[in-house]
Amino acid sequence: MMAEWITVISAVIASVTSYLIGRSKNKTDLAKAERDNSAQLDKEKKAHDSELEKFYALQMTTIIGEYKEQLSGLRSEIDKLKTEFSEFRKSHEKEVTEYKRYIEMLEEENDGLKIELEHVKEENSQLKEENAELKGGK
Repeated sequence: MMAEWITVISAVIASVTSYLIGRSKNKTDLAKAERDNSAQLDKEKKAHDSELEKFYALQMTTIIGEYKEQLSGLRSEIDKLKTEFSEFRKSHEKEVTEYKRYIEMLEEENDGLKIELEHVKEENSQLKEENAELKGGK
């Protein structure tokens, strides 16, 4: 009977040992699978990130190209406006100069007319005196 118990105990010990060894191996295999999966996920993530970066760089290059075109157009427009403004300013300065000359001419003419008016007033005054003398002498 003792031999039967020894056989049972040996079987139990062998079963428990097998269970523990299998469990330990499963844990090791699971940890290795997790590491492999993690490495694979990291590899795929890096590949995906690399593709995203390439896509982003391409999109940014396109956007920068469009901005450069717009900037070039704006520079051209600014140059045109500068030219137009410069021409307007020259034209305006020319008109102002012409008006100033015209004003000077009118002032000179006015001064001449003032002198002429003084002469006419003096002549008128003399004629009034002569007229008064002639009327008084009759």
